[in-house]
Amino acid sequence: LDGLWNISERKRLEEELRESEENFRTVADFTYDWEYWRAPNMDILYCSPSCSRITGYSADEFIKNRWLLEIIVDPRDVKSYKRHLKRFYDPDKRAKEGKEKEFRIITKTGEVKWIGHVCREVISQDGVFLGRRISNRDITDRKNDEMKLKKSSEEIAKLNENILNMLKIVSHDIRSPLVSMAASLKVPQRGVYGR
Repeated sequence: LDGLWNISERKRLEEELRESEENFRTVADFTYDWEYWRAPNMDILYCSPSCSRITGYSADEFIKNRWLLEIIVDPRDVKSYKRHLKRFYDPDKRAKEGKEKEFRIITKTGEVKWIGHVCREVISQDGVFLGRRISNRDITDRKNDEMKLKKSSEEIAKLNENILNMLKIVSHDIRSPLVSMAASLKVPQRGVYGR
């Protein structure tokens, strides 16, 4: 009976473990944002399938080539991104967690996309640094809207400047004849020409 009980208990624990793994895999694999876990040695231990929607590259491609993200960072943002990596993996220079880093990537199809990148330390129960948990969000639409808004603001400022210049010119052009008319009206008022 002891043997049967042990087998039954082991099967129950295996089933609970399978259900637990399924729950965690569902949470991790079905995120909309691109989530991954990077080990202290920079290996990618986990990468969510949503990376494919954002970059065009599969999770396996990121796991097999731990430098793939660095390779697809837009050349305009490489220097800034490398500084970011140094800070987050140097224990003496860790940046504040939760602060979003924005940079551009070039997708597999050659499209430029903006990424909102947030990191967080992964620490074991024993206090050992296990790497970083990273969330990357496609913020391309937001950045495009910001650029349109900035362009609109610049255009409005230019239009306002043009209107002010036009008002100055119109004011000057109207003021000259008015000054002449005022002077002409003062002459009869003062009786210079008689009654």
